[in-house]
Amino acid sequence: METIGDIYMAFGKNFLCASMMYLPSTILEVVDEPEKKLFKDYVDSIFIIERNGDNYFLNENQKLCTLKILPKKMLLDENIFLLLRYREEHSKAGFGYIFKKYKEQLEGYRYFTKWLFDNASTYIKDMTNDAKNGFELQYNTFMTHENELKAQFPVEVRKIKLPDLESIKAKSAAQLIGMIGDNDLRKFVKTIPEQLRSATQKKDHIKKLKAELKSNADKLILKNVFHKCPE
Repeated sequence: METIGDIYMAFGKNFLCASMMYLPSTILEVVDEPEKKLFKDYVDSIFIIERNGDNYFLNENQKLCTLKILPKKMLLDENIFLLLRYREEHSKAGFGYIFKKYKEQLEGYRYFTKWLFDNASTYIKDMTNDAKNGFELQYNTFMTHENELKAQFPVEVRKIKLPDLESIKAKSAAQLIGMIGDNDLRKFVKTIPEQLRSATQKKDHIKKLKAELKSNADKLILKNVFHKCPE
């Protein structure tokens, strides 16, 4: 029997694959020295997760970011199909819970992708038009998905009362930072980037960092990472 964890994983895979992102360098301002050494070589670099789960840091010889993002629309359409199926299979209350959690997750990714697009030129050195277009397409794809969700589930959308925006921002930021070395991510992402293989072996550092960032998300991440640009 399908568990709630299975449902979240199915949604999460489609949210995350066919994506591009980066860790802003301001993360270095909110972590301890050991974590600074761990992350300093990887901040402000574009990270690609392809549709099939292959993932890597983009180098100067790799282009066509927009082509990597194009499958995102189909993946999010699959989430709508899953929601339609769950509406038939579950009780009204059960589906209401699933849908609410889905909408909260979607709001986080929508904010996250907008922030990445709005701030890419600030953090990514010598960013190409292709990369900029990729971030824009990614955000617009989530916006289109949200509109399609409203059209397919108008009653459910009207009933939902989402958490406040600051809470959504905190969860979104924690999701971004927690991706590196996250075992849940590896369930549907095929490979660990070669550049991070040694880093992901430092489990104690990763656990300490994630615990600190999650427990202080409102105070640290929002204030110092996502609301502050490099000087």
